[in-house]
Amino acid sequence: AMVGSADYYNDAIDGQVNVAVRERQPGSSIKPIAYLAAFEKGWHPGTIILDYDTRWPTPGAPEPFYRPQNYTGLYYGAVSVREALGNSLNIPAVKALDFAGIDSMIDLAHRMGIRTGFRRGPGHYGLSIALGGGEVTLLEHTNAFATLANMGRYVPYTPILEVRDISGNTLFSLDRSQTLAQAEQVVKAEHAYQITHILSDNNARAMIFGTWTPLTLPELGNRPVAAKTGTTNDWKDGWTMGYTTDLVVGVWTGNTDSHPTRQLDGIQGAAPIWHDFMVAAHTDPAFAETLLGPDGQPIPEEFPRPPGIYEGPICAATGKLPVPGFRTVTEVLVQGEGPTQRCNQLTDWERRELTAALQDVARNGRFTSRGIQTLYAYAAAVGIAPPSPTPTPTPEVIEVPVAEPTPEPNPTPPAADPEPEPQPNPEQPPDSGEEGDD
Repeated sequence: AMVGSADYYNDAIDGQVNVAVRERQPGSSIKPIAYLAAFEKGWHPGTIILDYDTRWPTPGAPEPFYRPQNYTGLYYGAVSVREALGNSLNIPAVKALDFAGIDSMIDLAHRMGIRTGFRRGPGHYGLSIALGGGEVTLLEHTNAFATLANMGRYVPYTPILEVRDISGNTLFSLDRSQTLAQAEQVVKAEHAYQITHILSDNNARAMIFGTWTPLTLPELGNRPVAAKTGTTNDWKDGWTMGYTTDLVVGVWTGNTDSHPTRQLDGIQGAAPIWHDFMVAAHTDPAFAETLLGPDGQPIPEEFPRPPGIYEGPICAATGKLPVPGFRTVTEVLVQGEGPTQRCNQLTDWERRELTAALQDVARNGRFTSRGIQTLYAYAAAVGIAPPSPTPTPTPEVIEVPVAEPTPEPNPTPPAADPEPEPQPNPEQPPDSGEEGDD
């Protein structure tokens, strides 16, 4: 189903703009690609990122540095990739991109199916591309999520299934088996599975979003489903991208003339549409044949686990190889990859990061108590004493899980933009068509 606008003939709303094929900023719905690029460079779902007040210099730009903020305006200390992506934290996403490289993320997006978007070059976007500071079309963005669902194989979207003449003779019929057989493996299946495993982990998003969201499908027996939302500045664009093993659905909500919505973010506006369509598509008998696999048989509901995936223990504090005396957790890892250092080892870059984070936590009252505890646990694991005096944490009531972190009505400019923070390019002003309003 492809809906272009509310009224094609209404010029007052730019009715002839078909947003399904018009570039818009994707907000945080692009973050899975940023983390996937980091996985290709050595990260894994248990990699620990330090979430603190971080600034990146921007030589030659109007502002001397780029300083992204989390939606809540808080800092969460040492967080795993699983927690960071599940809760759509902005600072860790930028750090993932900084690690992987802007070129690598753009190349990966192109491989996955975003073929017309992200064509202005890395210098145009800067690190803000990790938070949605570029432009994509809904159609191609959905195709990129289909690449995740297809275990890293890129299958181009195909709008025409069959062509018949006036006499009923079939002139063309799509051979789905051949289409899949010819699909290019553009992403390692194990890395695609790791992203899927995070996006289908409802507990991973509970810290910010709670567990009762439209991103689950209880009507379908809570079958596995992977999903990610996104919101852009001024609530102009709301996104929900998600998939089961049967079907990938992308939903955009907003106004075709790009004026702000009534403070509807991705999980409020797009997610209910996505949820209801997914339920209908999986239960309506009219869809049953469409959802069969290429062999004509139903597709298993569980996401298939590639042979290179295993569940292994990692150090909870640092995300590295376990050592006696420190708590371990289990994470989905790739054979031959994953952590190579012990829990109590640091690279030079990690030591600088930890030093900066500990200095920040000593003076910054916006850390949650969990954030302070995780940073101190990280420091203890590597033998570094925490700062003194102990800072006063932000009251935990701010962290009570809610259905969605909703912007306040008529807000004073907040510390952070509506979740998940889409950023204009900090290094170069965006062009006049960035919101798809030509």
